[in-house]
Amino acid sequence: MKTQFSLARYTDLSPEYIMNDLIPFLSKHRDSIFDIYFTTRISPFDQDAIGTIFTNEDKETLIYNALVIQNATGIPVSATFNNKFISPNYQNMKIWINSFKPLYEMGIRSVTLPFTSWLMFGEIQKVYPDLYIKNTILWALSEPRQIYDAFINGFDYVNVDRNLMRSQEKLKSINEARNAAEQKLGKRLRLSLLYNESCVGNCPIQEEHYLYNTHN
Repeated sequence: MKTQFSLARYTDLSPEYIMNDLIPFLSKHRDSIFDIYFTTRISPFDQDAIGTIFTNEDKETLIYNALVIQNATGIPVSATFNNKFISPNYQNMKIWINSFKPLYEMGIRSVTLPFTSWLMFGEIQKVYPDLYIKNTILWALSEPRQIYDAFINGFDYVNVDRNLMRSQEKLKSINEARNAAEQKLGKRLRLSLLYNESCVGNCPIQEEHYLYNTHN
């Protein structure tokens, strides 16, 4: 199986850098890049784990720049909604479905969502049938059963707990759970590891770090 990378589109890149440096680099390495994920802010996700505060004009620019990259390189862009501290209630899910419609109509077909329960309702998949759905790494899924259930409940792509980067035996069992889910669903499913992990293993303030950012 070929290894590919999901890359972040950082928020402070200038249009000149995107056109003159980033797009040529991405085009050159197209086969090694699975997608490019980017932050955007739509209700009810007015903040996320990146922590930066944006104006409405900034939000529009983030979406526009992501679509420029997608159109120029053919690499899918993925909108990230990873604030797990908002309520996962049904009303917020309906708000997100309505808020996401303009992005979907512009050509965004991949998202990160933080709530498995939203997928269990089935409404997101019904309204956006060809949406590729990723889970957030912030839920720290670390057990094979958790991985299996995430796939069965609707995720196409699951981020594995960052601390398991150092646990080969656990990763083998998680991969077996993915294989079992593939056989059950009859489709290709993806596991993702945080390759550029810089935090110490089992960091004691990791959760506080993200809590701070999502309330910044």
